[in-house]
Amino acid sequence: MRSVMLLLLLEFTLGVAAYPQVPSATGTLTIGVLDGTPALTFGEIADITADASGRIYILDRHAREIRVFSPDGEALQIVGRRGGGPGEYQEPSSVTVLADNRLMVTDRALRRITMYAIEDSLTYQSDIRIDLGIREACRIGTNLFLLGFADDALVHQITLDRDGVHPVRSFGGRFADHPMQRTYGEFIACIPRAGLVVVATGRLPLVQAYRVSDGALAWKTTLEDYTGIAITPTSGGGLMYSFPDDQSWYHWVTGVFPTADGQVAVQVGTVYQEDESSEARDFAVRILSPAGLEVGTITSTFQVYDVVGGRLYGARALPFPQVIVDREGHR
Repeated sequence: MRSVMLLLLLEFTLGVAAYPQVPSATGTLTIGVLDGTPALTFGEIADITADASGRIYILDRHAREIRVFSPDGEALQIVGRRGGGPGEYQEPSSVTVLADNRLMVTDRALRRITMYAIEDSLTYQSDIRIDLGIREACRIGTNLFLLGFADDALVHQITLDRDGVHPVRSFGGRFADHPMQRTYGEFIACIPRAGLVVVATGRLPLVQAYRVSDGALAWKTTLEDYTGIAITPTSGGGLMYSFPDDQSWYHWVTGVFPTADGQVAVQVGTVYQEDESSEARDFAVRILSPAGLEVGTITSTFQVYDVVGGRLYGARALPFPQVIVDREGHR
C-alpha cells in the first residue's frame, strides 16, 4: 500500500548502561497518515496488540474503533463505534488477545468488556459487565489482570471462559494517599518469566511489582534521574499541572512491558513545553531486573504498547498519530 511506509532506521540506540536482549528496532513498519482513508488516519491511539499470526489490532479511543491490519500493514477491518449498545464504546481503554484466540476490549466508562472471536475477521460475541473502570489489562496463560482502583485494590485477577467472569483475587494499593493527590496505577504489564505483575503511574517515578502466585508486593522502586510534572493545589480544591520552575520539560511514565529475557521495561517520556502539547516526543526505556533494580536504559522515538512474539508494537503521537511495528524483534 502506498500509504504504508516501510522505514529502515534505528529506532532504539543504546543508552548509559546496555543490557543483553533488550528491545531494539532496526527495521520498522509505520502505519498512519496525516490525511488519507479512515483506516489510516488515527485520532488517539489508546492501545495496540497482535495475535499469533501477526495481525495487528489498534484501538483508537477518539473514533471508538478497533482497526485491524495484516502483518504487512494492509487495512483489513474496522469494528466498533460510539454508543452504549452491543459492540459500541464510550471510553475504550485496552485490547488483549486471550489464550482461546479471542480479542477482549475493555471500556472504562461503560465498565464492561467486549469479546470478539478471532477468525478470518473479528466476529462480535458478547458484552460482559464488570463493576470496574478498567484502565489496562495483561495476561499470563488463562489468567487476566485488570488494572483499576476498586474496593481498596488496584489489580484484579480473573479468569474468563464461555460461562463468564470468575474472580480470583484483588491486590495492590494506590501510589499516593495524600487527599490532594491520590494517585492510582495507569499502566500494567505481566512478566511471565519472573512471575510478576508490574504497575506504574504516569505522574510519579514509582514502580510496584506483585507476585502472581499470591498477589503480595514483591518490590517497590523509584526511578532514578526523574524530573516530574509540577503539581500545585488550587484554591478551589483542585490540582494544577504545569512545567517545573525554570525548566521547559518534564518526565512522565508512559508504560511498562516485558523484555525478551524476562526483565521489566518502564518507559519514561519527555514532554517539551515548546510542543504546546502534553504528548511525549522522546522516550527512555528503563530496564529493571526482576528484583526491581535499574540495570540499563535505551532511548526510543516511539512508545511501546505491547511485545508479541518478540516484536514491538507501539506508536508516536507527534507530528500526527502513527503506529510503529518492529518486525525484526529483539536482538
